[in-house]
Amino acid sequence: MIYMLKRIKIKNLACFNDSDDNQIEFKPLTVIVGPNNSGKSTVINAINLVKQVALQGLMWSSMYFPYQSFLDAVYMHDQNRTIQVNMGLVTPEGGDINISINPYAYLGGYEINTTISGDIKNHLLRKLLYIYPQRYRIPPQTGVSRN
Repeated sequence: MIYMLKRIKIKNLACFNDSDDNQIEFKPLTVIVGPNNSGKSTVINAINLVKQVALQGLMWSSMYFPYQSFLDAVYMHDQNRTIQVNMGLVTPEGGDINISINPYAYLGGYEINTTISGDIKNHLLRKLLYIYPQRYRIPPQTGVSRN
């Protein structure tokens, strides 16, 4: 069975604002081109964000996710925004993977929510995301507290 990335929608990550127009539809061959600072690398970073959360939870400044902190990653460095990445997958019944990172600035940490829809339970990301609870918080300088 073949699984393929169908689309990605990015909100408030790096140069992408919270517009509903920030969506890319993928075909079997998709080429991403554009001028400097137009978001080409951010598309790859958004895909890697989903991978990073699935494999290890969010780690700032990792090999595949280069941002140093939430403020470094969020659009316009605005701590009141929520970073969202929605990936649509081509599966027999379709499916979506949603990641959102919400700051709770009064503590200096952030909260990560993951949701999965459609019949993608046999897909690798479904298996990996199942390891983590639907929602968890990362307080500043402490580890993971699970809710």
